[in-house]
Amino acid sequence: MQNLVRQAAENWYGYGTWNAPYWFIGPEPGGHQNPTMYEAWAQLGGGELVDCRAHHQLANQLNHNQHTRWHDERAVLQPTWRCLTLLLKIYEGTAIDKETIREYQRLHWGGLNGREAVVEISCVHAQNMNEENEQLPRRQQRPLLEARIETLRRRIDEHRPTFAVFYGLGIYRGYYEQIVGADFDRQGYAARNGTVCLLSRHPASRGIGNSFWIEQGRELRRRVTLAQR
Repeated sequence: MQNLVRQAAENWYGYGTWNAPYWFIGPEPGGHQNPTMYEAWAQLGGGELVDCRAHHQLANQLNHNQHTRWHDERAVLQPTWRCLTLLLKIYEGTAIDKETIREYQRLHWGGLNGREAVVEISCVHAQNMNEENEQLPRRQQRPLLEARIETLRRRIDEHRPTFAVFYGLGIYRGYYEQIVGADFDRQGYAARNGTVCLLSRHPASRGIGNSFWIEQGRELRRRVTLAQR
């Protein structure tokens, strides 16, 4: 398992497709250190990006349906994805009711043929920044981060998404600014080769509600419109 976790830490970036117009880049996946997540990734081909729904469904099969219900017929809303989907729906000017967001998560979020890339600076699961992964402690992950940052920088230059939302502050702001190649301004914006980049709070942050993500989506749409003129 240790070798598989390291392989994932070197090669797995998340869900969706690099060709997507909308990118969401986070610090690391939350949740428990479940080995089936890495096993499912390997069985799906071990690529840089895999299909979110297929990955969690396979992980459930490997773990006797004890993992998640994020893609079931009556899916449970995943907290981080819910907020990011709300931002995306506001940006697009489409419905934002709970059932619409639930259905988008269940069927479309992070799909190989979808509209977003949902990626992480680190792919190693941890419930918080203080938690260590037994197979790959943080001190062993740090040397891999430089290569991952360079890969993400190249992928943005190759595919030039319309926008990239970077979420999570703290130490990860520096990593995000390395990817963008510029500092974010006081409003949290920067640009790289035509891609509008937004630095936002993590959806798990305390004290922010739907209104925050609604405003973020509206302002992002305004910024993209200006950039495309």
